[in-house]
Amino acid sequence: MQDAASAKSIEKKLATLTTELQKLKDESENDDKELKLAQQHLQEINAGLSKNEDGAYASLNDQLMGE
Repeated sequence: MQDAASAKSIEKKLATLTTELQKLKDESENDDKELKLAQQHLQEINAGLSKNEDGAYASLNDQLMGE
């Protein structure tokens, strides 16, 4: 009896940890996507290809000056 109870307890803990691991994997994937977008945006800014709030292309200098 004690072994069965112990096994159920371990299974429950394993299920909880598996759920938490999947949640962390999902968060990691989302973070990776956001990082790639941020890196792409930075490259666009450095190349002068980034768009300003009006949708027009703006150089890094223009963006820094708020133009």
